[in-house]
Amino acid sequence: KIPTSNGRKGVSMGLTVGLFLIATGLLLVGSRLAIGSWDFVHAVYGFVVLVPDLVPNVGLFWYFFMEIFDHFKSFFLFIFQYHIAVYPIPLAVRLSHRPVFLAICLLAINAIFKSYPSVGDSSFCFALGPLMHRQLAGMRHMYYLMQVLLFVTVLSPIFWHLWIVTGSGNSNFYYALTVVFAAAQVLLLSESMLAVFRYDRGVRRKAAEEMKEGKSW
Repeated sequence: KIPTSNGRKGVSMGLTVGLFLIATGLLLVGSRLAIGSWDFVHAVYGFVVLVPDLVPNVGLFWYFFMEIFDHFKSFFLFIFQYHIAVYPIPLAVRLSHRPVFLAICLLAINAIFKSYPSVGDSSFCFALGPLMHRQLAGMRHMYYLMQVLLFVTVLSPIFWHLWIVTGSGNSNFYYALTVVFAAAQVLLLSESMLAVFRYDRGVRRKAAEEMKEGKSW
């Protein structure tokens, strides 16, 4: 019996998930053997999930959890961390035919909403953009979004200097730029997804027209 397309997809997905779990388990066991205890789990993964260090960075967590009351922290920490886990499955279903762009989208979401992001996370996503240059050529607001990112890049070190070094500013100045930085990345990601969807619709429309013309002949 020849397996159907859905059957092959199910086998492929099961194999991928199985290999991922096996590799993860081997890495955890190897780390346990190398270190001699399981303390690294809390030090590495617990640190990212529980966000104990509120040192200012380019993310959204530090200021919010610095200002919030302690008895609300657990609730909002769950909301912030669970929020990131909402995206992978819908995006994987919608972009199953474009695994490279799916990986870029997931990396971008992680760079925007992770608890301890850095400029390098976003830069890595931007560096992968040329892989989809043909599909992303249809972005309509690229110029304005790039101007916003340039604006943030120039003002961030200035506001940091005013706040930390000279003391003539405060944390609100710097956090406002981190919010603008995150918003610009969200808009850039949304714009890139719309450009890819438009490109796919154009390809399907062109294929349907060619098929119709072929039948007419």
